[in-house]
Amino acid sequence: MIQIQAYNVSQEPNSSLYSLCFFVSELIRKHIDAREWAIFEPFMQAVTAFKAELDQQICRYGEQIREADDATDRIWAGLNHYLKAHALHYQPEIQALARPAIAIFQQFECPVRMPYKKAYGIYDRLLSAMRDLPSETRSAIGLDGWLDALDHQIQSFLNLQRAQLSQKKEQLQAPLIAAREALIQAYNEMILQLNARILVFNQPSLCDLAGEMIHYFDDLRAMVKSSATKKRRAARKKASMDAQKPESVA
Repeated sequence: MIQIQAYNVSQEPNSSLYSLCFFVSELIRKHIDAREWAIFEPFMQAVTAFKAELDQQICRYGEQIREADDATDRIWAGLNHYLKAHALHYQPEIQALARPAIAIFQQFECPVRMPYKKAYGIYDRLLSAMRDLPSETRSAIGLDGWLDALDHQIQSFLNLQRAQLSQKKEQLQAPLIAAREALIQAYNEMILQLNARILVFNQPSLCDLAGEMIHYFDDLRAMVKSSATKKRRAARKKASMDAQKPESVA
């Protein structure tokens, strides 16, 4: 009689745990009619709940930070167009006053599509360089309002990043840990109940499902074993090479 030896998921990282359980849930959908999901429903619900919590982990602060960054980029783009317009100002004296600001702006790369760390380094240096211009020059071309807006938006972005980093890890992780534990428990109970029903009823659809699970779990174990073997070989090779290195003379 076919029986499943459950793959141990307790040591899997969250992403791998979800991938594995999602694949198993797809096998269930493939072989079992939704009307016969009684023993599978807790597991299927646990997969959905875990996925939702994983998504929440990504979204917490992330969406606010993206919105703040987009706002910073818009101010930079507006300042860019504003300076370009002053380069073509109808008053030659205003054009002349704007040239130093335009020259400073053009020294810096466009930060809009850069990683946050590099982009905000550019924003910070640009802001400092612009504020080093004489106050009468900034006032004459209406630059101070733009610089204040850029500074305010930079600080808003950085404050959100700091809030994200300072948020207690336990508070962020607690719901995910609970969803993870519930999924692992539901997975193990589902395997036990599936084995029991196969033993009692020997239903073809359940046997087909179990056969695919067994094949999948065997593949996973083979991959883990292969990876462990490669790591051991690499470690032995490194140890051998280290042993062959001549000792340094003091």
